[in-house]
Amino acid sequence: MRRGRPRYDDVLTPREWEVVSLLREGLSNEQIADRLRISRNTTKFHVSEILSKLGMPSREEAAAWAEQERRRRHLPGLVLALLPERATVLKAGLGSAAVATVAGIVILFAIALNGKAEQTAGPLGLIAFVRDGNLWVQGVPSGPARQLTFEDAAVRPQISPSGEWIMFERSPPLDRDRFGVWVIRTDGSGERHVLPQGRATWSPSGDVLAFAIPASPLHLGASVLVLEHADGRGRRELLPSLPGDGTLDRRGNIEWSDDGAWIVFEEHHQDRNSPTGGYSYVGIRAVRADRRDEQELFAATLPPPLSTFGVNEMPAGWAASGGGTPAFLSLTPPGPGPQVAGGLPLRLRAQLTRSTEGTGVRTLTYRDFLALSPSGDEMAIVAGVALASLLVDPSARNIPPPVDSQNEKSIVVMDLATGRTRRLTDESIVAVAPAWSPDGASIAFVARPDTGPVDLTAPRTDVEASRRLWTMARDGSGAQQLRTDGADCRQELPLWSADSTQVLFACLDTGDGASLWLVPSTGGTAVQFVADISPEPQAARLLLNGYQGHIDWEYLYDWWQP
Repeated sequence: MRRGRPRYDDVLTPREWEVVSLLREGLSNEQIADRLRISRNTTKFHVSEILSKLGMPSREEAAAWAEQERRRRHLPGLVLALLPERATVLKAGLGSAAVATVAGIVILFAIALNGKAEQTAGPLGLIAFVRDGNLWVQGVPSGPARQLTFEDAAVRPQISPSGEWIMFERSPPLDRDRFGVWVIRTDGSGERHVLPQGRATWSPSGDVLAFAIPASPLHLGASVLVLEHADGRGRRELLPSLPGDGTLDRRGNIEWSDDGAWIVFEEHHQDRNSPTGGYSYVGIRAVRADRRDEQELFAATLPPPLSTFGVNEMPAGWAASGGGTPAFLSLTPPGPGPQVAGGLPLRLRAQLTRSTEGTGVRTLTYRDFLALSPSGDEMAIVAGVALASLLVDPSARNIPPPVDSQNEKSIVVMDLATGRTRRLTDESIVAVAPAWSPDGASIAFVARPDTGPVDLTAPRTDVEASRRLWTMARDGSGAQQLRTDGADCRQELPLWSADSTQVLFACLDTGDGASLWLVPSTGGTAVQFVADISPEPQAARLLLNGYQGHIDWEYLYDWWQP
């Protein structure tokens, strides 16, 4: 006698079909359990069985498969339902060949619907954005929005150079196994877990990722530098683990040169003799992607406080050079202590050598505070510090409350050949987020009136709400607020269209709602094309409040242009 559950010829049991249909609706395990009146453990078991039977790594892929399967099963029935009732009429009027033709068209239509549902880019490309913690894509300036993930835990979308893949980070609060960097195609297929922690960086040519992984499960730091295609093919080790084999050895802050030939990264060597587990070496190094050359660009001097915590040296970009090898720019902390929060001096790394040159410009380690010109010979920089009170002696008593020094923010342009700088913005405004037009003729930025220091211990004030979009010529002439009719909000992070005719920007309203808009680069009526961008609800207020007036918008969207 055969005992146990009856055999089903279908790939899934009836109960599993119920579960997978709810996965298509984007429900969580808890919601599925409540809907089907089963325990959460039983729900988790069913989801695990579904993924195992289908050979799929994620519930999103299972949901996408279920949608395709539903269409596949439904459409042949539709064909059979339509044709017999009309067969006599069709035969009489058109003949048997016509009936076959109509049937073929309907079947081809069914096949088309069951094929890959590609996300079509608009005339201005494709936007990947986060809404309520889920990843979405949409054509620019218009088109249907498509949801790609369903777990409320996605941030930092980055579209690959081809526009076919999106890399993002995931941090589900109840599932550590799904933490880390993921990739997914813009049509929703091919979702893959790349690494459980750290960051990855797209090559500028080809859908190739660079990232670091631990040398073994016993290593806490990631020191093995790896290259890999987005779909997992062709993984190769670019640099092995460090010779000292310290468990805290690490490489990170990876940056590609614009031509994809060089990779620059930060390197930390653990001090095996240090009782505090500090570092014996911190430096910036470069390696060719073909492994033909490796160079040290900079080795930091490590006074005792920094030998414990390391040095955060931020890659600032690649400059053009006549010798064919790009010059590398970086930010270097001036010494131990909390001075890093007061702004870092920008240094030039000439011709991938250890020679350095201080520029006299202090800036903060935000990527949107540095903008390399399209020609690579100049850099627009937000000059200024953050916390005035952090620059005093930390041992002093009666330290005043931290005061925002946003009133010191100005945009300067540096000639990378000479290191000379010139201020572009007027002292009456506080200017940040410079962005060069692709033709190199103009710079967009956001600014507000200089109202003096802001008490950071107070709730967020309305002073930042007065930020608006501005443009000026590359020499600073003609600076003016851009007309953005219809967008009455705090305006942030301008980005240019490839033809320099449109500017994309983020809007933040007084209720912490964020959206994306487009406006002609000459000014005019602004058009909202994404109505809501937001991280998962628990992180929304923290991220959109920002830090000292700055919001990391790269956590919420990325714009790809053909």
